[in-house]
Amino acid sequence: MRAFLIALLSVLLTACNHSGKTTSAIYNTDASNVNTAKAAKMVFEQSSYNFGEIVQGQQISHKYKFTNTGLSPLVIKSVIASCGCTLPQYPHKPIPAGESEVINVVFNAASYTPGKVAQSILILANTIPIDVSLIITGEVKEATKTY
Repeated sequence: MRAFLIALLSVLLTACNHSGKTTSAIYNTDASNVNTAKAAKMVFEQSSYNFGEIVQGQQISHKYKFTNTGLSPLVIKSVIASCGCTLPQYPHKPIPAGESEVINVVFNAASYTPGKVAQSILILANTIPIDVSLIITGEVKEATKTY
């Protein structure tokens, strides 16, 4: 159902007409049309986070704070995690120049095999470069069994 809603929203947004311009033209989400002098720029306070050790079955979350230091509104097209155990939540509205927002990443170790964790989160936006990566690391320990 969620995938259907996302697909429907994408079609509606690209079909919207703002004085003859599509949404991607207004917010310069096509990298070939981005004016580098006025482009949005995503600057993170930190791009990696080590959560240390957690027990299998636990989940942790971390907020990656960023600021749009560019001159245009920043539009995040998508945020993709390298594993289904990692769920990124990001703002879906344009972020004005000078404003800050967060991308919240939840790592769920419920079905994760004990061992080292190194997950990446790829952000695609109307920035130069068009992609930015975040990293979450740590270690999952086997849960102790109680009898």
